[in-house]
Amino acid sequence: MEQTNKTSSYGKIVSFLIVLLLGLTAFDFGGSTGTNYLEVIVFAVAMLSLVYFEVKLDKAERKNLFFWLIPFLVFSVFGSLSIFWIAYSTNSIYTSIVSLLGIVGFMGLGLLLKKHYEINLRIILGFILGGLALIVLSSLICTLVEYGPFYVILYANQEYFYDGSAFLVSSETGWLSGFSFVSVTLGYAGIYAFILASSLSGLLFLNPRSQKVPFYLVLGTGFIGLLFLVLLPYKTALLFLIPVYAFALLIRFFKIPAKTPLWEKITSLIALGIVVVLVLFMIVVAVRGTDIYSSSPFLSKIFDNSRLTNPINQIINATLKNYDSFSLLDSLFGMNPYQTTLQGITYYSVSYWNGVAAAWPLIDLKTFEFSALMEGGLVAFFGFCVFMVFVVTSFRSFLHQETKQSGLRAVMAFLVLAYFLYQSFLSSSFPFIREPYSYVSPFRSNSLFLIIVFLIGYSYTPIFGAKKASLLSEGVRNE
Repeated sequence: MEQTNKTSSYGKIVSFLIVLLLGLTAFDFGGSTGTNYLEVIVFAVAMLSLVYFEVKLDKAERKNLFFWLIPFLVFSVFGSLSIFWIAYSTNSIYTSIVSLLGIVGFMGLGLLLKKHYEINLRIILGFILGGLALIVLSSLICTLVEYGPFYVILYANQEYFYDGSAFLVSSETGWLSGFSFVSVTLGYAGIYAFILASSLSGLLFLNPRSQKVPFYLVLGTGFIGLLFLVLLPYKTALLFLIPVYAFALLIRFFKIPAKTPLWEKITSLIALGIVVVLVLFMIVVAVRGTDIYSSSPFLSKIFDNSRLTNPINQIINATLKNYDSFSLLDSLFGMNPYQTTLQGITYYSVSYWNGVAAAWPLIDLKTFEFSALMEGGLVAFFGFCVFMVFVVTSFRSFLHQETKQSGLRAVMAFLVLAYFLYQSFLSSSFPFIREPYSYVSPFRSNSLFLIIVFLIGYSYTPIFGAKKASLLSEGVRNE
């Protein structure tokens, strides 16, 4: 692949604009409305950058990138332009198009920015971590003023009344949403702090003498995230930090070969196979009922528990069925959140899984993979799952492109790892305490998801066929 680098005043302006947009997105500037504007601007900047960089790919590189992007594009298109979103809001067509442009724009910008020599990875991560730290610090100050430190423990099981309704003090926290502070669930606010705290793992790969600026940047922003989790305290998120830090120690002190060894391939395939079987089994159960495993206490504990699998079962049931009858349209292209309107009354989609009726807004789904199923149907769901597998494979190659592991690349990897881990178990789709039916998608106009998409694009490395070095797959000099 050939590329022409231009160092000009125009390039410097574009560089500053790009990192500023990334910082504003990480800060969630303006809330969902502000994110919509940022999505359009980033898409336009990505298109201009495509012309400015004069990127040329040979046939093999185009083919490799195309196959890598297929599941991402399938998820993006079917997740944005779906039955769920068409039925959900009156301006759905506009917001769906904006959401699609935003997701594609951030991915494209990540792919292109990797070889922009006027912006190195240190500056990019500085603005992203700075934006995340600023919103977490602002919200932490608000929370401490409103509730005081350690209130989750001190006021456990205590309630207060607002507008005639009772709210549990220990289940909420203050958060900067748009330009005002609101009360949100711990799960919604905790992901920002969790990601920052996870970035501290990168300190194992940074040299405080030769890399002073990135080292202390990660240390400072990561400490803000950890402080947020400790001062509430958000115990579940703190427990989830343990496997992140353990994994960091593992790859720091045990050399992992660049070429995937046979044992790693076998282990990965077995783990992937188990996950696929479990997911397919849950889908079958949602369609046919619990009789399949009711006679097995072991399977019942796995597929019938209130903490995690019950909400997933309810969402699968509500997506694949319409009034307890299989719906091919909803199954493939997303659940209709409002199944019908009678005499001016709108009825929510209802799950009848296991003989119990549960309306969609009351289903506390904590795993974002199945949010993809709900919003985009089976097509978007499988596209998203396949893309996550591609991301893991790509990141492995990304971390081994240098003879010495880059601390900055490790920080990127732990940011993405922390995001996927947290969203798989602690996602919060109805975060606003005073507005319990206000749905917040983990994908659509979600600033944090857009930042992760950008980082994934920046980390892209070829994973199909011959993995020869190219300008899109190698980016050592701009770090």
